[in-house]
Amino acid sequence: MNLRHTFYTSGVDRIAEWTDEEMGKLLKYSAFDGGEELWKNLQQNLANYINDPVNGGEANAMKPTTEKVDYETLVDVLNGKKLLSALKCDD
Repeated sequence: MNLRHTFYTSGVDRIAEWTDEEMGKLLKYSAFDGGEELWKNLQQNLANYINDPVNGGEANAMKPTTEKVDYETLVDVLNGKKLLSALKCDD
């Protein structure tokens, strides 16, 4: 049997409190540091598991895509005040 599957993962990163942002400025550290690496590692680890001869599969980790949107615009879209196209994402 030859089956093909595509796995998709999505996530949203957002600082929860103004204090987190201010502390990041003081410490020169962002709450988002390392986030993209986390997603890349997740993909690569899944591909490695599937490609292991014991599992008998074949997999490739695809290049991640990132979209950054304005938070206020996102809130307006979610509240029905603006159209989804206002987010200006490629897809």
